Amino acid sequence: MKAFPVWLRPLGSVCRVRVDGIKNAQWLLDRLGRSFVFKTADPMNEEGGSSYCTFRVAYNSQVL
Repeated sequence: MKAFPVWLRPLGSVCRVRVDGIKNAQWLLDRLGRSFVFKTADPMNEEGGSSYCTFRVAYNSQVL
């Protein structure tokens, strides 16, 4: 797999994740689901006019 840009923005008990490309975002969500305690995330949104996808993931001290 080729490297791809990922941006994170902590928002209290959730983190907003922005990924370049829907396939990359799906891959990242799958990997995060295997590696951490969380099992749910907000639905993925494609940003209009760009290749970026965003989603939010809840986290707590067990995840960090």
